[in-house]
Amino acid sequence: MTADAKLQIEWDSHDSDSWRGYLLDVARSNLIQTWPYAQAVRRSAQRRTRFGLIRLAAAPVGFCQIQELRLPGFHYVGLHRGPLWFDGQDNGHLATLFFEHFAAVYPQRPGRFRRLLPEIAASTANHEMLTRFGFKRQGEGYRTLWLHPTAPLEALRAGLHQKWRNRLRQSERQGIRCETRTDKAAFDWLLPRYLADRKAKRYRGPSSAMLSAMADSFSIQNDMLLLRAHLDGDMIAAILLFLHGRAATYQIGWSSTQGRKSAATNFLLWQAIEILKERGIDWFDLGGIHPDAAPGLTHFKSGLGGTAYQTIGAYK
Repeated sequence: MTADAKLQIEWDSHDSDSWRGYLLDVARSNLIQTWPYAQAVRRSAQRRTRFGLIRLAAAPVGFCQIQELRLPGFHYVGLHRGPLWFDGQDNGHLATLFFEHFAAVYPQRPGRFRRLLPEIAASTANHEMLTRFGFKRQGEGYRTLWLHPTAPLEALRAGLHQKWRNRLRQSERQGIRCETRTDKAAFDWLLPRYLADRKAKRYRGPSSAMLSAMADSFSIQNDMLLLRAHLDGDMIAAILLFLHGRAATYQIGWSSTQGRKSAATNFLLWQAIEILKERGIDWFDLGGIHPDAAPGLTHFKSGLGGTAYQTIGAYK
């Protein structure tokens, strides 16, 4: 393939099945670039999603989806956690070609609001590349921890931080029972508990409308996994995961006072790792970390021993 091969994007000629196939060709995909997420955005935010297959010299190399909203005198275009490259295709040259193309198709102009959260790693070189094409940085990128469930369970357990592992052992001695659900009714049980906890602790998260829309669309695809912890006849904790291709993402959780005493969330996360391993999931995104805004949650997730990852930031 020549160095000056042309990059093109084939828009809106795809269906949900083909999009699921694309996700399977990406090791560490994200839920925001999925078909169910696009359906949820359309329901909750009234934005249209465009689905694009990226080609270089006619050969498929990756894909992306963008959200658009057009009103008289106003055009919003958002690229969130994209593009994603097929296995063996991820390199800086492709990213450069893509954002050069994006800047040409969606140049900044009066009335156009661009918001980009590029799925490229934080680095000086990547920032300079985006700046060269006229993008301006607005904020921090997405930070998370990735686990690799394909490793042997013994190795995964050994990789836990000692305090986290001790809490897991404590939970396993409690006699907690894990219930696995994939239906929307289980989500409807979790949502008010999560929202009440979020209000009491004053942390931010997706709107209830967006969460509900996501649960609808992911559960229809059988890509929602909700785990609940039972102890002495009571439900004491729950976690919600969404699956996408060969990866999964932790979305929300809730724990009662008894659940916290019993380390029920530790128990459920370990159960989730075992389930993901059985399902052949390669990567588990722990759902974001915020060392400054949420140091306690960050410390808890770090106890799982994942690999840190941070995207370049928000741009316009």
